[in-house]
Amino acid sequence: MDGDTQIIRWRPGRTAVETFFPLRDLELRESPARVHDIAVDANHQLYLGENDNHFRSSYLWTATLPE
Repeated sequence: MDGDTQIIRWRPGRTAVETFFPLRDLELRESPARVHDIAVDANHQLYLGENDNHFRSSYLWTATLPE
């Protein structure tokens, strides 16, 4: 909420939880408001389905996390 959207990654067998924050498109100067759905393709590309943005149309965001 309020631009504080983040991705948290936990890998089985590891003790650390990784946090990727803030999610922000520097060119658009926007962040996802609320992500309701996440999908991952075979190349580990993330697709984030945003909804409920009260100030603009919602977007389908993409993100690539470091290996």
